[in-house]
Amino acid sequence: MNVAEKFLKDAVRLGLRQGHDEAAAKLNLAVCASAKRKVREATILLKDAKRLDTKGILAKDIKMVEDAIKGGGARTSVGGRGGSPSSARQARRSKAKK
Repeated sequence: MNVAEKFLKDAVRLGLRQGHDEAAAKLNLAVCASAKRKVREATILLKDAKRLDTKGILAKDIKMVEDAIKGGGARTSVGGRGGSPSSARQARRSKAKK
């Protein structure tokens, strides 16, 4: 468990004033869980984050993390570029063959 994950868990345990703050903390914990390949824990945290985000502030971020988890684990992080690392190389190779 890294330092950020420890502090996020403490913040959720102690309680946050705003619902969307708790949703953001749980979303970040879901990203940490998916990075550790704990898919079940990540989906539970995402459901909690979605439930707590009543104003839709984190809707895009929640959707991005859901897609990353469904796509096979922690390939992308929030704000990451995504895709496979060799996709640009493969595109260059296919252009060169033509």
